[in-house]
Amino acid sequence: MSEHPASTEDQLALILQKLNRLQTSVDSLRATRLQELKDMPYKDYLQTPEWKATAIRKKDSVGHSCQVCDSTEKLNTHHRTYERRGEEEDNDLLVLCANCHGLFHNKLKEEKPRTGRMSFRSGEE
Repeated sequence: MSEHPASTEDQLALILQKLNRLQTSVDSLRATRLQELKDMPYKDYLQTPEWKATAIRKKDSVGHSCQVCDSTEKLNTHHRTYERRGEEEDNDLLVLCANCHGLFHNKLKEEKPRTGRMSFRSGEE
């Protein structure tokens, strides 16, 4: 007896099963990595390729300048919240120059005069 080749529908069904298994594996790996990012010490997180890519995307989105003073020197990407570490949303982050970042963390030796409330320039202009 010779076997008949599988029908196109059968072949598609097998391909879909394999794709679903692959997607489940990818989802599991992604969830595992996300948990690793959340659990690791913050200083280690800042050295990961995931954070570096996120920081670059945020800087790109605001034109590589400080969202407070428009400086383009010594830019940092600052977390406004750590709730979504590893999967930060755009509004979770600010791009700040070293001077403004220091103000946020009260680390500057000389404080800039502040007038009123700080406003942040969004990346949408």
